[in-house]
Amino acid sequence: MSPSKTKEPINIFKALSNPIRRNLVSFIGDKSRYGDSVSFTQIQQEFKMKVGTLYHHLDSLGDLITQDEKKKYLLTSKGVQAYNLIEDKIDAFAKEITSFGPFSFLHKLFLRDYFGKIQSDPLRFLGISLFIFSGFVVGSYFLSYGPIFIFPTLVNPQFLTPILFVLSTLVIYLLLEFLSSLFFKKTADKLALFQAVLYSQIPLFIFSIVEYFTIDVDYSVSPLDISIWLFLLLIFIQLLFLGIIIEALIVIKGLRMEKAGLIALLVIYLLNLFSFLLLRGLVVSI
Repeated sequence: MSPSKTKEPINIFKALSNPIRRNLVSFIGDKSRYGDSVSFTQIQQEFKMKVGTLYHHLDSLGDLITQDEKKKYLLTSKGVQAYNLIEDKIDAFAKEITSFGPFSFLHKLFLRDYFGKIQSDPLRFLGISLFIFSGFVVGSYFLSYGPIFIFPTLVNPQFLTPILFVLSTLVIYLLLEFLSSLFFKKTADKLALFQAVLYSQIPLFIFSIVEYFTIDVDYSVSPLDISIWLFLLLIFIQLLFLGIIIEALIVIKGLRMEKAGLIALLVIYLLNLFSFLLLRGLVVSI
């Protein structure tokens, strides 16, 4: 190995040790992906720095960037390596570096450790995952009630309840897979993510049972109507569902929290849209 190759990773990490320089590489790299180079004026407008300070940071990037005949900036092949390191490879460490600080206990609530085990050996846990989910499917049939697109729903006729429940679960999984692949090129660990989606249904189904047995009960001593308490509980349950999905994307797909959160929120939005468009006329929501 030549001396230059030995020093190359050190030079990259040294150049990227400053967050401003990392952002510069990301900004120039984002433009370069679409064949565009970036003028100094564009960079200055984006980062809003003094000219001297900005030139200092650009010079510090060394041979990660170059200029074309129009004096616009673009990444060199070495700069592309640095860009990939920032945008993609750092995701591999997402589950180690992502933390909720003083709220780190939420990782257990969101099943982080269990998802790590599923990712390492998805076939080993497939049986128990399907067994638990099958219990929910059977229960939804007898109740004629279950979470359809994250909303507890009374379905008529009864036999449609488990069908819609299974289909809505598959839609959630397919949306997560599609968006992970579309935006971040994450296509591995499909079976592990599928099982994580099955587990994300646990709080939703438990809430469906609670609501089924309490919605018509009159608690005269309660300071609030039971429907208000159920609404507040539903918000908490859906936040729990969101947390489980984000944790699954971090641990299983190796995404950073902001990327996992983006996908999860898009899925929540689409599920709300599907609930409005597809379930009207088929079901009566309680």
